[in-house]
Amino acid sequence: MGTTVMGARPLPALSALSLVALMLAACGSGGAPVEPDGAVIFGSLPGRIVFSSFREGSQDIFVMNGDSTEQRRLTDDPVDASGPAWSPDGRFIAFASSRDGNVEIYVMNRQGTGQRRLTTDPSVDNLPAWAPDGVTIAFTSGRDGNSEIYLMNMAGGRVQRLTTHPAVDWGATWSPDGGSIAFTSDRDRNSEIYAVEIDGTGLRRLTDDPARDWYPAWSPDGESIAFVSDRGGHDAVYVMAADGTAVRRLTTGPARALEPSWSPDGEYVAYVSVQNGNWDIFAVRAAIGPDGPENWRLTTGEAIDWNPSWGR
Repeated sequence: MGTTVMGARPLPALSALSLVALMLAACGSGGAPVEPDGAVIFGSLPGRIVFSSFREGSQDIFVMNGDSTEQRRLTDDPVDASGPAWSPDGRFIAFASSRDGNVEIYVMNRQGTGQRRLTTDPSVDNLPAWAPDGVTIAFTSGRDGNSEIYLMNMAGGRVQRLTTHPAVDWGATWSPDGGSIAFTSDRDRNSEIYAVEIDGTGLRRLTDDPARDWYPAWSPDGESIAFVSDRGGHDAVYVMAADGTAVRRLTTGPARALEPSWSPDGEYVAYVSVQNGNWDIFAVRAAIGPDGPENWRLTTGEAIDWNPSWGR
């Protein structure tokens, strides 16, 4: 497990662990094991969440209701599958796997059936993200010698390169109108969040902080973007307006929080945090009330649970 090198640049990879795993290994556990403020085991939340877990040995894709009930396994392969992403209509799940010898993008029905490969390239293709049209998928790839954002049709065929820069560009998230993509890049010598139109024009920097800002997730109403930042001393989930203004911290406490994913109604944000020495999936209400953030713990156990994607 490690970073695949292409030339002199590191390429985000999902072989046995996700890109986040690599960053966790580099940064440590982030402090004493504690519960997030106000955490409750098993809340009542909407929709369905797909996620990656090592609970069966290898890393596989699982699904559960938003309230954590009816957890079941969707993939069963000795090779890791990770980074699941719901299609907008909830019918399909895209994910990354190296089951054919190289990390590629696959898609399956919501029940885990009909698994098929979408990309075929000697490089690493990972981190799929569905467009609102339910047909186009953005993903991260190093197929041209550097980590960039690409677009493809779910049916396969022509792949379009969206970003072009010698820096590492990765981790796409779509605006709800399908017109823009936000992503992480170190093109200005620091990990920041950028947005670009899907025709490659209108590049704009959304964060500008000496800290590391990464892993953006656009809200369903298009007004906000959740992201991860260590500007408060350790990784936590923040929310900003879609133009990069009005930044506020969403998760509190000394525990690290990563991988935000909005609920379909925009009322909650799922995230991953380490508690009692283990990584599990939590959710927090996006609107912070007078008593502080309201959290729910959705997974428990000794295995690593992460890569949440919240769908209908």
